[in-house]
Amino acid sequence: MSETLKIRPRVTYLKWTSDNEYSTFCLLNTTKDGEKVEVCIRKKGEQSFYVWMTKEKFWEWLGEGEILEVVPVEHPIEVPKQRRCVHCGEYLQFKADRGWVHPEGGLHMQKCLSCGWKGAPHPPAIVCPNCGARRICIDHTAQEEGKDGAPKAEGF
Repeated sequence: MSETLKIRPRVTYLKWTSDNEYSTFCLLNTTKDGEKVEVCIRKKGEQSFYVWMTKEKFWEWLGEGEILEVVPVEHPIEVPKQRRCVHCGEYLQFKADRGWVHPEGGLHMQKCLSCGWKGAPHPPAIVCPNCGARRICIDHTAQEEGKDGAPKAEGF
């Protein structure tokens, strides 16, 4: 049985910061001893990032501004501690809002090792004939479109 992290019911805190921008803080994970929490932090107009911090630091951050809204997410879930991509072998990260994803700047963000598609994820379509993913790669749509009844991928 694989080791799991307990994902608590996610709570999102929206607050104003000193520069009159807003930030969201999502409490995602907690360590087994309960000493540290994983928090998703996103400031208005910027990308979100994930950080582990002590509970005390988390509440200190929240106390720096006015909390405008608290949004609970219904049920806790359990996820395996680690999972690898079946196509490239890269270790994936679990995100509470998106599930298992390749890390930012990871292998799939650069190039699919199976078929050469750059970017992540593969554009949506049918099973890729090169790597078997339930996606079709951009080079297939460009080179094979109209041949052997190959479908055209949406958005290209």
